[in-house]
Amino acid sequence: MRKFAASHILAASFVLFAAVPALLVAWMLARSSFGAAEELAGSILFNVAARVQLGTESHLARAHDALNAVLPESPGARERERARDWLKDPVTFEATAFALTRQSPHVAQVYLAGRHGDFLGIEDAGGGARVLVRDAQGAGRRIFLAQRPGERSRLEGIEPANFESRTRRWYQQALESKGRVF
Repeated sequence: MRKFAASHILAASFVLFAAVPALLVAWMLARSSFGAAEELAGSILFNVAARVQLGTESHLARAHDALNAVLPESPGARERERARDWLKDPVTFEATAFALTRQSPHVAQVYLAGRHGDFLGIEDAGGGARVLVRDAQGAGRRIFLAQRPGERSRLEGIEPANFESRTRRWYQQALESKGRVF
């Protein structure tokens, strides 16, 4: 039988009694810090998502307000006739779209596409506008820099690829919903 000195046994028991609680406390602190980190991350993600949702809803509400100024969501007979005229010849809508993009800071671009493939886009460009035009039998859109509706003196470029608005997702969704699409 092997003999152990009492001092060694006493030292080992002190180390054991000191190490076990220390390890237990370290494990509990690590576990709670991971839980706190997960809770904090979840809280941050929830707050970011809430802010994004609020901003998106606010932006869509302003877009609806701007569109309601041009054409009510449930138009009467007179408004429907005016909308049909715009769709028959989108260039007749240019003055309205020009004013809308210039006067509303939340509407940077307005696009109107007809069922025959014609397209008119007005995009705010600081002091003026970019006017994107595609005729019904056209290919790529012609892009002009303009200061006022109808101006076509400064050609910025012509898109080499065919721009066919009727194949775009937003156009298909507008046909299906028979209403506004954002």
